[in-house]
Amino acid sequence: MSQTGLSAGVRVVSPSGQSGQTLSQGDGIMTVNMGTLDRAIRFLIGIALIGFALFGPADISWKWIGWFGVIPAVVALVGWCPAYTLFGIKTCRAN
Repeated sequence: MSQTGLSAGVRVVSPSGQSGQTLSQGDGIMTVNMGTLDRAIRFLIGIALIGFALFGPADISWKWIGWFGVIPAVVALVGWCPAYTLFGIKTCRAN
């Protein structure tokens, strides 16, 4: 059994060696679950926080908190939010 390419799918095998179901590419755990507006807002907030960490006033001792802006920026770029998956939320349009 030889399958190549992206549309081939993945064969799930149990520890006992028995074959399970075949997962297609769209069944992955990291499918897009964020809409365009949600992604744009998160990206802007992330960039603003990173900007605060880089260019904020030097006399503020808690300026390091701005580096948490990397998280919403990366989540926005990927389009997948783990919290949305956990709570079953999906803000993107259905195909």
